[in-house]
Amino acid sequence: MARKKKNLLKAQKEAAWRTNREDLLRYFDDCNFDPDNFCTIGMDQSTTSFGVVILDNERNIILQEAIIAKGSKIDNVDMRIRKMFKRMKEILNMHGEHIFFAAMEGYSYNSPNQAALSGEVGYSLRNMLFENDILYLIIPPLRVKKYAAALPKENAAIKADKNVMLKAVYKNYDFDTNISDIADAFMLAIIANDFVKYVSSLDEDGVSDLDGDVKKYQLETLQDLLVNGGLYIDTFYKEITKIDLPER
Repeated sequence: MARKKKNLLKAQKEAAWRTNREDLLRYFDDCNFDPDNFCTIGMDQSTTSFGVVILDNERNIILQEAIIAKGSKIDNVDMRIRKMFKRMKEILNMHGEHIFFAAMEGYSYNSPNQAALSGEVGYSLRNMLFENDILYLIIPPLRVKKYAAALPKENAAIKADKNVMLKAVYKNYDFDTNISDIADAFMLAIIANDFVKYVSSLDEDGVSDLDGDVKKYQLETLQDLLVNGGLYIDTFYKEITKIDLPER
């Protein structure tokens, strides 16, 4: 019985990655995707600040910015968040036509008092991406850190340390920043970048040109992002046949 269940799960996994791969490749083709000319954006959003990084296909930095929810003493939370979204809209108006894929940080469940507001911020940002015809991944915070630094699953204290990301992006990518939001956004843009390259070069046997360019634990993450759409990647790309595709 255990063997049958294992074989069934394996078959389901293979069917999922093949279906998702076909959906994404169809989207890539219809958008005239050019593997030598695309950008990805990473966003670490919260109720107090947005970290935003845009990379080109060679990981050159097009933009890096920390959008802080500043305001006068009479400004309430809504007014400050609106100011952040105003700047985010300006960024997308300026760079949106060149951005092919995005990655957002998933929700943190360590701040239950901010859960509702964080959900509103996250949804509004996803809707903004949707309106700009930009597909996006949603990556859990700890998974972002693991992609950067290969952290052990059991060491939650290390994963929660913001300095881990600052050190990891400098050590592994020569990206120097002292702002944790920007470090997170940089890694999210890297994951989106790697994911696009992984999917676009994936053959029928599940082998990608990226296999030798990323570490084993990073490749496993990319595979999970493709297979477990309900867990890690937003599923609106499954609605490809039901929406008007953007012309790029």
